[in-house]
Amino acid sequence: MNHVRYALLGIMVLLTLGSAWAKPRLARIFSDNMVLQRDKPAPVWGWAEPGEAVTVDFAGQQKTATAGADGKWTVTLDPLPASREPRDLMLNGTPAVKNVLVGEVWLCGGQSNMGLSLSDCFDARREIAAANYPQYRFYAGGVSSSLLPAPDLQGGNWKVCTPETAAGFAGTAYFFGKRLYLTLDVPIGLIEFDVGATGIEGWVPLDAYRAAPEPALQAIYREVSSWNPASEIGRQAHEEAFAKIRAWLPQARQALADGKPVPPEPLLPAPNPHIANPTMIFNGTVAPLVPLAMRGAVWYQGESNPGEGAIYYWKMKAMINGWRALWGAEFPFYYVSLTNEGKRNEDPANDGTYRYIPVRDAQRRAMSLPNTGMVVAIDLGEDTSGHPRNKRDVGDRLALWARAKVYGEKIPFSGPLYRSCRVDGDRMILSFDYAESGLMVGDKNGLEPVHEVKDGALAHFAIAGADGKWYWGDAKIVGETVEVRSDKVPVPVKVRYAYSMNPKGNKLYNRDSLPASPFRTDELE
Repeated sequence: MNHVRYALLGIMVLLTLGSAWAKPRLARIFSDNMVLQRDKPAPVWGWAEPGEAVTVDFAGQQKTATAGADGKWTVTLDPLPASREPRDLMLNGTPAVKNVLVGEVWLCGGQSNMGLSLSDCFDARREIAAANYPQYRFYAGGVSSSLLPAPDLQGGNWKVCTPETAAGFAGTAYFFGKRLYLTLDVPIGLIEFDVGATGIEGWVPLDAYRAAPEPALQAIYREVSSWNPASEIGRQAHEEAFAKIRAWLPQARQALADGKPVPPEPLLPAPNPHIANPTMIFNGTVAPLVPLAMRGAVWYQGESNPGEGAIYYWKMKAMINGWRALWGAEFPFYYVSLTNEGKRNEDPANDGTYRYIPVRDAQRRAMSLPNTGMVVAIDLGEDTSGHPRNKRDVGDRLALWARAKVYGEKIPFSGPLYRSCRVDGDRMILSFDYAESGLMVGDKNGLEPVHEVKDGALAHFAIAGADGKWYWGDAKIVGETVEVRSDKVPVPVKVRYAYSMNPKGNKLYNRDSLPASPFRTDELE
């Protein structure tokens, strides 16, 4: 019975909202201290009595709308220039949202490594004490789940960045936004949503599963659709469940009459209330933000999908495409490749299906999607912690992508990315994108800058021949390429780099001090 109540909750909420919205109100994201996105049409929405006229005034604009049969209304403000002037947004002539600025708005999502608070980061005391940026704002309302797309957020409010408010904000998002704030000199607004131990499937919209061609994602679409009795798949699944219940009932009665154990009752299709189900975090947390005007999204997730390679890529592709479809824009989407963790790998034949390794491959492949960018964090982890405290470099590296690709700064933004290889005798010659500044052997310790290791051996390259046996390779930098060979592999066929949970020691960087991504020359499927 609990499963049935849980499955119907979203529908009941939608059916009862009409009376709850009798008084005109705004969606929760429109609250005091917010930042509106500059230079884009800015939808503003809320609810009122069906048929009621609503007027919104802001920055010299006045827009009107009429609430529909479901009580929802929407107006769209014309594009606004950046403004540091605190202004009120008026609803029906009354100040409804105070201290509104106009600048750059970003979504910041993921799981616990996105959510690790600034107070838990390296150098937290100094950072928090200095966090006095009155035109840097953030919204953190927690994460909610819902069977169907929720009409509004369940909690949260905008906060001005002060030492008192910054301590609890997500460290990665904080440093990303701080770098933009100091660089762009316009108001910055970040919307944070993250929760630990959530797989990526919970963040994917249902329509994105429906549109995905992969059988595994189609299976997820059918499962989730079966929970909703208002859908065709759901009606059929419920009818099939009813038939099983009807068949079960006489058997159960007979077992009871005979004093035998009663067989388990067939259950109606419903999500499991004890886990994060596909689509449900998106429905409760991200869907209520559509169609808020914003610049783009940054993302840090993947630890809860260990061992997934191709299927993680499919899910990530579905999530990005699904979000973009709902916003109607191919907005920038920048994300973090999983950091290093655990023991050093001493075996060049390390199992490539282990935990984060195939996830990193999938994340690298996701850069084939347009307007995406990946931060490599293989040098920012901690051996014994799944929640490394150096979020400053993570956030700064995310900001490099935005500064270069969105805001037009002529700055380096990516470490070397494997492009191609060729065999030359007994060696494999590897070429890279983003190596124009040159390549170097480097190392990094905590918050210290990357330092070049003079005459240091380039580690973590493994090489194999046609027999598929892996050996550590002798790797050296030659101009913008890396040459790899081994006495044990006279005719090389494939190479891989940093293919372990924690590739410790000397790594490959470009001379912009950005690390190379782990890769393999033969793609996993």
